[in-house]
Amino acid sequence: MNFQVDEQFSVLIISVNYGNPSPVEDLIKSIQPNSNITLWIEDNSSSNLSLMPLMKMKEGSGIAIDIFPHTQNHFYWGAAIKGLNRLNEKKLNWPRWIIVCNNDICFDNQFFTYLKTVNVHKNKIIAPKIFSNFKKTNLNPFFNNRLSKIEKMYYKLVNFHWLTAKIFEVLGKYFNRYINHKTHKNSVVRPIYAPHGSCIIFSSEYFQMGGYLDDGFQMFGEELSTAEIARKLNVPIMYHPQLIMTHNDHFSTGNLSWRELYNISQSTYYYLNKTYNL
Repeated sequence: MNFQVDEQFSVLIISVNYGNPSPVEDLIKSIQPNSNITLWIEDNSSSNLSLMPLMKMKEGSGIAIDIFPHTQNHFYWGAAIKGLNRLNEKKLNWPRWIIVCNNDICFDNQFFTYLKTVNVHKNKIIAPKIFSNFKKTNLNPFFNNRLSKIEKMYYKLVNFHWLTAKIFEVLGKYFNRYINHKTHKNSVVRPIYAPHGSCIIFSSEYFQMGGYLDDGFQMFGEELSTAEIARKLNVPIMYHPQLIMTHNDHFSTGNLSWRELYNISQSTYYYLNKTYNL
C-alpha cells in the first residue's frame, strides 16, 4: 500500500458505536484537546437516537471529531475498516498512530504524552494496559503465547455445542489456570502474542507493509486474527503497560442474549480455525 504518513506526532482514533451512544461522552472527555488528535466515530445502524446525541457531544468538545453514520451494522472491525478506507478515498495523509477502540474506552490523562515518546518504527502494533471495570483486572496481554494444544482442545470443546459451552462456563475457574492470559510482569514492555480487541494501537507503517484488519467474522475475532496476521508479517505485538485506559465492558453487547452471543462466537471460531489453522 502506497500512502503518505505524517512525519510529526499525529493520532487518529477510530471508535465504533452501535445503538447506545452514552459511553462516547466519557470517551470524548478523556481526550485532552490537541490539534494532533482526531476522533472518528463510526455509527453502525445509525438512527436519530444515536446520531443526534453524538452530534451534540461533538459540539463544544474542543477536539476534532467527525461522525460517520452507517445505515447497516458493519460490526466492530468492519466499521473500523470503513475508517481506514476513508483515508485513501479522501487522499488524506495517514497519521503516525491509528487507535481502533470500542466506544466505552477512556484514556488515562498521561496516555498521549507517553504515546508521543514511543518509537513508531519499532512498535507497529501496541497493546495498552486496559483496566476492566467489569472484571476488575487488566485485560492485556490477551494471550502471551500462541495457543497450546490444551487451549486448542478447550476452544474446540467450548464451540462444539452450546451445552458444552455452558458446562465450561460453570467450570471456567478451573480451566482458566491452563489459559495463558495472565502474567506476573505487568510493568514490563515486551512482545506478546495477542492484544485485547477493545483497543489496539497500530502504526501506519503496519498497513504500509501489508498489514490489515480481517473482517471475515462479526465479533470476537479481533485478537487472534490480528495476532496471526502480525505473526505472518513477522511484526511483534508490543505490550506497553504505561499506556493506561479503562474499559466499561459490555455496553456494545448488552442487548444480545447468551445464545446469540454464543452463536456469533461459534461462527467466529470456525472462521478463525479455517483461516489461520488455530
